[in-house]
Amino acid sequence: MLVNNVAREYKLSRGTVIAAHKAYCLDGWAGMALKPRGRSTGVGRRLNAEQESEVQKLIRDKTPDQIKMPYALWSRTAVMELIEQRFKIKLPVRAVGTYLARWGFTPQKPIKKAYGQHPAEVKAWLAKQQDEIEMFYLPSYSPDLNPGEMLNADLKQAVTTKASARTKGGHYSRRLPVICASYRNHPGM
Repeated sequence: MLVNNVAREYKLSRGTVIAAHKAYCLDGWAGMALKPRGRSTGVGRRLNAEQESEVQKLIRDKTPDQIKMPYALWSRTAVMELIEQRFKIKLPVRAVGTYLARWGFTPQKPIKKAYGQHPAEVKAWLAKQQDEIEMFYLPSYSPDLNPGEMLNADLKQAVTTKASARTKGGHYSRRLPVICASYRNHPGM
C-alpha cells in the first residue's frame, strides 16, 4: 500500500506514517509503543529537593512576619523573596506559582481549618442568655447592614496589602476602635 493511501485511510500525515514504518522496521511492535514526551520529572528545576522541602516547611510552619519579612500572609511574591533570601536564586513569580501548585498550596485554601466552631454550644448558650440578649437575624449576605462585614473587608484588605506593623510603626489593632466607630455613621446603618 502506498504511503499516501495509508495516510488518507487512517487520517494521518505522511510524516507520521513514514516515522511509524521506520520505527516498526527497526524494533518491531516494541518500536511502536508510546514513549514519554517532554522533560523527565525534576529536570530543569531551579530548586533541588532539599531546598523545596525547606521552603514548604517554612510556608507550613511560619508566617512571613515571623521570619522578619514585610508580609502578613504568604503570596507568590513573598515566597519568591524567601527563595531569593535563603538560596540566592531569583525565580519569576509565575515559576513560584508553579512550585506552589506542585506542592499543593493553592489560593484561598486554608492550611488549617478553624476547629473552634461549636454551633451546638453557641445555641445552648444563647438559650440561657435569651433574657439578656436580643438577637437580630440578618439576610444571608447583607454587608451594608452588618458592621462585621465592613470590619472583615477592612481587615482582609489591611492584612493582605499593607506591610506588617513592625515595618510601619503602628499597629492596626490600635486604630480598630476608631475604625469600628466609623461604621455607625455608614448610610446603610
